[in-house]
Amino acid sequence: MKPINVTHKKGKHLRPSTENNSKTAISNLHPLNINKKTSVSQKKPHQVEEECHCFSGIVNREITPEFLIEIALSVTEVLGEAKKILLSMSDNSQYMMPKFALLSGCMAGGAEVYNLIDGGDRSITKFAINHLHLDGGIFVQCVGERMTIELFNHTGAPMSKDSMGRIKWHIKEHAFHRANIEKLRTPINVSHMAQDYFRHLVATTPIKRLNYSIALCIQNPETQGYMKRIGTAFGLSLFFTNEPKLLPELIQKNKLDFGLLVGQNGKFGLLDEHGHIIDGDAFYAFITLIVASAVENATVYLPEHTSGLAEAIAEVCGASVSRVADYKLENQLLAENTVPSRLQHNLCFDPICSMIRICEFLYLNKCSFSYVCRLISEYNPCTVCSE
Repeated sequence: MKPINVTHKKGKHLRPSTENNSKTAISNLHPLNINKKTSVSQKKPHQVEEECHCFSGIVNREITPEFLIEIALSVTEVLGEAKKILLSMSDNSQYMMPKFALLSGCMAGGAEVYNLIDGGDRSITKFAINHLHLDGGIFVQCVGERMTIELFNHTGAPMSKDSMGRIKWHIKEHAFHRANIEKLRTPINVSHMAQDYFRHLVATTPIKRLNYSIALCIQNPETQGYMKRIGTAFGLSLFFTNEPKLLPELIQKNKLDFGLLVGQNGKFGLLDEHGHIIDGDAFYAFITLIVASAVENATVYLPEHTSGLAEAIAEVCGASVSRVADYKLENQLLAENTVPSRLQHNLCFDPICSMIRICEFLYLNKCSFSYVCRLISEYNPCTVCSE
């Protein structure tokens, strides 16, 4: 592949490691035109696992209707009476019990409940909370018999540690406020959020036909469905598997452009066209490259534990770096609410948007995923891709 040979904005040629004599040009990779819009733990008495902003356990054994009602009552206690809370989960029959239990608890606490029709996807749940200007949200997902209940704040970010601590205290102490009967509000059904999410994605993506082939490992059937429809709209060929170990083989066998592994908690990983996993430091360096090339003088937020690789890339591209605690990253990006922070949030926390943005970046630069990884690796003695 022909390398991108350019000069740095300030007139200085980029100098990769001496082991590679090819001139590289990270600073001249074409940016995403994101401003352009177009028309179109320890277990508790219930034996429920508690991780940051969520509760997880076996349905009807640890996650009982009574416990779900207590979660909802505690959320309304912390957010306050008359607050607007989104309930999001699949419309399949296995979700009827948690839906009615959470609905009852929120109503009993005096909340105004918004029931997301055709929900079940985390990205669309967060979008709906922001789009409707709600005060928080509850997202439920089942994998087999295990159910996970995630709690979000008014920005769509995970509930803060302080708020979660208060919620857990109310559950432990059974300290709940019940609203007077005249204050009970009729739930509001919300539909068309998936369509609004798609329209927003199309409006912020100038290139409508990306023509890439991607392997996806996603266990959530609702997310799979959204990915298929959005992929078809953008001209992407998507190959699905439910088994993470099969993802590299799926990429190699079908000669795909890259892979995306989406975990149950919404976090995801990337694989290049050879099936190699992109490690955490290289992932954030890649994100930094896309954001810094899209927005001049951008500030990129990085977890404290990452290496200096992303900072090296930022310096080359004229961007700055600010480090935050890992658990605060998403909250920080949403609180900033700037063009670069919104782009970074899409790349780090929304697998659907991330898939489109990565394809757009590769399309603009007419290069492969592994080629970009090689450019990045020249600024770090460590290996970027691992078998």
